[in-house]
Amino acid sequence: MAWERALEGWKMWTESEVVNNWPRRGESRGELKAKRESLVELLQNRFPDETTEEVVRLVMQQDSLTLLRDWSRAAALAATFDEFLAVLRG
Repeated sequence: MAWERALEGWKMWTESEVVNNWPRRGESRGELKAKRESLVELLQNRFPDETTEEVVRLVMQQDSLTLLRDWSRAAALAATFDEFLAVLRG
């Protein structure tokens, strides 16, 4: 065909790196959302009278999975809410 001859020698990509990254970004966002919600639930269950809206807001705005994991570990192991706050404030 004429168009095949015209494009002969052109390097054609069949995949888009941008499009290929969409699922990974979606998975990462989903993991962040789940980790945030899990941490808030843990805090509200362990420290129901002390978990403030400010702490919930900080958790829900956090974009680092590593930090959220550290905070979750601290929330699970802390003897008091103040112990957890010390880790949160770093």
